Amino acid sequence: MIELVDDVPSGVLGLRAGGLVTPDDYRSVVRPAFDSWLEEPRPLRVLAIVDDDFEYADGDWQDASGGVLRRSEWHRLGVVTDNSWVRRMAPIGSMFVPARTRTFRMHRLHDAKTWVGRP
Repeated sequence: MIELVDDVPSGVLGLRAGGLVTPDDYRSVVRPAFDSWLEEPRPLRVLAIVDDDFEYADGDWQDASGGVLRRSEWHRLGVVTDNSWVRRMAPIGSMFVPARTRTFRMHRLHDAKTWVGRP
């Protein structure tokens, strides 16, 4: 499941992923949020909170993403998680997103919000 998070600084798109995440979750939540966000020309600052029970389902992720990861509007991506495999994979994933990327532990959520919200 993926859901939008409202408790983020102004100018930040907040997302939370937990449990089994499918390409359909991505299509129905993430794509519309990104599309709406990018209607105005502004930097893309994303706070992604990933719960411990996060896992992703097999499926057509290339089609689901719709090129969002390659957008030039990316500015910052903060990944907040205590999930060990997500923490290990985040630096690798950052090679595919043209944004400054940092990983934070859950107890540093406030720090992540501050960092992602910076201009």
